[in-house]
Amino acid sequence: MPVVVRLIARAKWEQSADLREGEIAADAVTGDLRTTQNRLSFWRCRTAEVVELESAALAMAAARDRLDRLDMVYLDEEGIRASGLQTRATPGNTPVSSLRSSHIDVDRLDLARLGKVAAMIATAHRTNSALKMSRLEVLAILVRAVRDGLFSTDALRGDLKTKVEAALGVS
Repeated sequence: MPVVVRLIARAKWEQSADLREGEIAADAVTGDLRTTQNRLSFWRCRTAEVVELESAALAMAAARDRLDRLDMVYLDEEGIRASGLQTRATPGNTPVSSLRSSHIDVDRLDLARLGKVAAMIATAHRTNSALKMSRLEVLAILVRAVRDGLFSTDALRGDLKTKVEAALGVS
C-alpha cells in the first residue's frame, strides 16, 4: 500500500498537559505544516517498509544544510484521497535526482483541509506510523547513497557536506 512521508518535530505532536486527549497543539500545526501556495510537501513510498521510508529520508536529508536526526510520519496515500484531499505530483527539491519524481503535494489546502491533514498526522504519530532516525543513521544513508553513485557530495550544502565528506574520508 503506497504511503506518503513527511518530517515532523515529534515533541510538538506529543499530548500536552494543557490540551484534552485527542486535541492537536497549534504549535504542531503552525510549526510542521507550513504551506506554500496552499500546498504541503510529501514524499511517496511504495510501502511502509523501512527500506522504502529510508529513500524518502534520503531525499529529505540530502536537501538540508546540516546533519540532523529525522522524525517522520507516514500516511496511507489512498486515505488522503478518501478524505477529499487532492494530491499532485511535483518535482521534489533534493539533489538525489532519481528520487525527485517521488514527491507529491497535497494541494488546494484551506483551513478545514489542513485540519484533516493535521488529524491524520496526529493519528500516525499516536499509532507509531513513523520512522525515527538518529544523526548517525541519517549520515549512514547519505554516505551509502554517495558510494552507490546516487549523487555527489558537490550537491550538498554547509555542514552536511562537511560531515558526509569526513565520513567518506574525503579531504
